[in-house]
Order: sequence, then C-alpha cells, then structure tokens
Amino acid sequence: MDEPPCPSPASQTPAPKPAPSFNAGHGANYPIDWQKIFKNCLLTLLGLFAFIGFMSSGNRSVMGVSMKSAIVMGLDISNGIEQFLADYGHLPLPIGSTPASRDLDTDSGPSRGLIALLAGKEAAGASIKPQNFRGIDYLEGVKPAKAFKKSGHLWADGLVIDRTPPAYSIVDAWGNLYHLRLDTDGDGWVENPDSNQAAEGRPKLKKRVIVWSPGKDGLEETWEDNPKSWD
Repeated sequence: MDEPPCPSPASQTPAPKPAPSFNAGHGANYPIDWQKIFKNCLLTLLGLFAFIGFMSSGNRSVMGVSMKSAIVMGLDISNGIEQFLADYGHLPLPIGSTPASRDLDTDSGPSRGLIALLAGKEAAGASIKPQNFRGIDYLEGVKPAKAFKKSGHLWADGLVIDRTPPAYSIVDAWGNLYHLRLDTDGDGWVENPDSNQAAEGRPKLKKRVIVWSPGKDGLEETWEDNPKSWD
C-alpha cells in the first residue's frame, strides 16, 4: 500500500504559543516587572498632582477676574467724577449734601442719588436745579449688573436700575456697594482709609476722589482683598 504523501513545510500550520498567564497557586509564567509597575504608579500620581494644580490655578484666575472687574468699576466711578469736575468746575454732591470744610464720605447706593446724577438721570421735577443739567452720562462704560443672589445680595458686578421711578446704584463683583470719599474741602487731599497704607506713612492721598469696596469677604477692615481706585 502506498504511504500518504507528507505535507510540505509551507502547508504546515504551527501550533499557537500559549498566552502568558498568572497562576495564583504556582506563580506567574513570567517574572513581575516591579520597576515598570512603580514607574506607572509614579506617572499616575504626577498626573493627579498636575490636575489638582491646574484646577487650583483656575480658581485663582476666577478670583483674579472678579477683583479686576471690581477695580475697573471703581475706576469708572472715580473717572466719571473727575470728568464731571472738569466739565462743571465742582464735585458732584449726594442728595442733601453741601460743600463743607471737611471731606465727604458717601456710597454708590440709590438713596444718595450720586449714581443717578453721574448717569445723567437725576429725578425730574426736583426743587433745585440738577447738578448734571446737561444730562451727560459719565458712567457709559459701566456694564449692567447681573443676578447674584448670594450673601443676601440680589445683584453684582455693575449698574443696577431698580424700582419706579428708577433708582440707580453700582455694586462690585460680590454685590457690595462702593464707598466714595470726595475732597469737598478743596485742599486736593483726602484721608487714606486703608489702615495698612496709613500705618506705612501714607495717611493722606493727593486725590479729589477715591473709591473702594469691602471686597469678597464684605469686611472693610481687611484691606488685603479690598478693590480700590488708587495704588
């Protein structure tokens, strides 16, 4: 009987190699590369730390944006008052105030009427001649406020127009009113409210008007976070 032909080498299919496996009872087929495992763990930790650092820097940048916005808003108020002074020859005064022998403190709230005055929106029918009788808007660069509803505030970061007849105010990035000090005694100087600067030898500032707010914490005495219109 003839023997069956032997298959050619090309037609032979090699048996597949067994895949490496881990045998819990007898150990791994291949040695564990502890150095590689340590390297991967280290890279994972470094990536985690980088992510935490990125998020932290992002939070700081958000706070920086709020502070910058609050400073710019205060400067808008200060510059508006300076321009009013240049146009009319005197400082704008809040409702019920008169030039005095001392500097005048006020705020950017609606009851003082100063923001309406600077916006050219003094109440019609007033018994006295409007100070801004030309109706010039000295606050045209101030953006409208946005809804806030935090820390007891309804609005933040801009001009608020509320009630009928309209009442005007400006609030900082955290919903606080701005404080203003006007050089109503005309000597060209105002007392420096920043206790830190005053303690460092700057009790007075050569300004006709300064503007500041209590900042994120809402406390005027913590000057480290208070946006202000001077250096």
